[in-house]
Amino acid sequence: MKIQQISVFLENKPGRLANVALVLRENKINIRALTIADTSDFGILRMIVSKPELANDVLKKAGFTVKINTVIAVEIDDREGIFYDIMDMCDKERAQHRIHLLVRGAIFQQGHTVFTDRKRGQSDRSVRKERV
Repeated sequence: MKIQQISVFLENKPGRLANVALVLRENKINIRALTIADTSDFGILRMIVSKPELANDVLKKAGFTVKINTVIAVEIDDREGIFYDIMDMCDKERAQHRIHLLVRGAIFQQGHTVFTDRKRGQSDRSVRKERV
């Protein structure tokens, strides 16, 4: 299924992540899953939240640089090799439909994985829904 992912640019300074969490808390927005890619100077916080449009608005009003992307969520079993099975299925789908994967990220949370599979600068493409 397609869902919305919030990406927030953060300076790598004490308290910045806590500030995001506070803004979301004050607006009764639940963080369902997150991942952070960081360097010594900045990071990108990617989140799946309960109210993505509201999160986008309130974080921008609080001065954060925010972007919403559509990602694909796949329900998975908790077992060894499951991530390989998903990536193998995506590779087969991309070969069949000539989809070029330029962006891939993963967020794990309680039996689900979320990943992007889209051509940069074009509309999102989805893979066939399958339980793996």
